[in-house]
Amino acid sequence: MSRRFVLICLALFALVTARPEHVLAAGRLPAVSPAQPATSVRPVLRSIAPRVSVRLSPVTPAPGDVMITRVAVDAGATVTGEFAGRVIRFAPDESAEPAADTEANYIGLLGLDALFPAGVYTLTLTAVDQDGNATQTLRPVRVLGRRAYLENVRLSPALSRTLDPLVNAEEALAFAQLYAGFSPQKWWDRPLQWPVRGKVVAVYGNRRAYNGVDLGAYHSGIDISAATGAPVKAAAPGRVVAVREFAIRGLTVVIDHGRGVFTAYCHLSQSAVLEGQMVNVGDAIGQVGSTGRSQGPHLHFELAVGGVAVEPDYWMRVALP
Repeated sequence: MSRRFVLICLALFALVTARPEHVLAAGRLPAVSPAQPATSVRPVLRSIAPRVSVRLSPVTPAPGDVMITRVAVDAGATVTGEFAGRVIRFAPDESAEPAADTEANYIGLLGLDALFPAGVYTLTLTAVDQDGNATQTLRPVRVLGRRAYLENVRLSPALSRTLDPLVNAEEALAFAQLYAGFSPQKWWDRPLQWPVRGKVVAVYGNRRAYNGVDLGAYHSGIDISAATGAPVKAAAPGRVVAVREFAIRGLTVVIDHGRGVFTAYCHLSQSAVLEGQMVNVGDAIGQVGSTGRSQGPHLHFELAVGGVAVEPDYWMRVALP
């Protein structure tokens, strides 16, 4: 037996008796032990951003209008919005019929104040689904101009303290905080009811100067002339969020109607409700008076939507969506 033959036999024996890690090194896979099953690998799903469909009404809003944004998205997605630096908050839109079970509908209401500058602004909507996939939609919106007349109101010396800029700023902040509230419920189902019988003696939107002092503000509601003690009624169902005396608006009741919609009843002589109380349309909430910056009995009635006071007259003929 030659030496070469002996070496070949030893090499074959070593290959047959090799350990599994040596076999792996040679390019063969080791057997998997039943006690140690292979780890499963989850498939990677393709990310699909949610679909978004937008309807805006009115298409070209004006100062004092309510900008109504309706959005249809894939079911399960949430929607947020922004316009001119302000947040649009959305609630489920029960009035809309989804095109399919895989669709959800939302509605957002945003008021434009009477001095809102004309121009083209960007409406930004973001839809995010349950997996975190997002779709951002940008839409240009042209805001029309509005002519605001300057009214000069003569005040008696007894009311001159109400012209203090600090007093005005504090009250503006208090109402901004009240009107910033939001509850997704909608408590109304019809146009606003007139809160008191009487003649409209001052309209919404005109700029106001008092004794020649222009405070840079506008008339934020309508004034309805009525006798002292005349009953004031809730314009729509809702929850009373404030019964408070203010320097300018006097004794005031504020009602939250849901979806960022509020009404305020000002210059009252008496109130008939408590904060936190639920009221129905037509419920008595107080009586006409002349408290605050007022020179005769009347009701100052405000409608605020999305944080700012808007033109109330139209929504006393047409129901807010």
